[in-house]
Amino acid sequence: VPDCPDSMDGVVWDQNVFERYIFGVYNKTTITTYVYTKYHIDGTKVTKISTTKLPAETIPILMYSGEVTLGMAGGKLLEITLTSHEDVGNIVENRKIIEILENQIKCRRFTQAWATCEMLNDKDYWMKLGKSALANLDIEMAIRVYRHVEEVSMVWSLQKLEFVEELALLS
Repeated sequence: VPDCPDSMDGVVWDQNVFERYIFGVYNKTTITTYVYTKYHIDGTKVTKISTTKLPAETIPILMYSGEVTLGMAGGKLLEITLTSHEDVGNIVENRKIIEILENQIKCRRFTQAWATCEMLNDKDYWMKLGKSALANLDIEMAIRVYRHVEEVSMVWSLQKLEFVEELALLS
């Protein structure tokens, strides 16, 4: 696990069926989000996404879609959203939207990244999404992105790989 915190109190895995490859390593002050990638062009790997500060005297109990439920003294519960899973919502500052897009791509949340790219409406960000989808062997999403930016030759090439069932052959 890259850049693992020096002191580690535990690990919590995301319970969302579609995000079970995301986990957090926590200690008393922070939780660091990682993504485990089984099929990637570089082979199996773990990538650090971001670090989120935890409120004092809390312990992560459950993570679901980047929402972490924390246990507090007296049996109280508190929910926080990890910085890796922030949503664009009503944010208008371009720099912050780009930061959120970067995290969406790192977390392999390509559907959310698609919506963010639509907001930014910049070919460079579309290409970044397409390259990441391709690197993560999400051929269907890569085709969708390259079709959107009208990269016909890339779409034709990817369509030849679309029905390869054994992803290990592509990595």
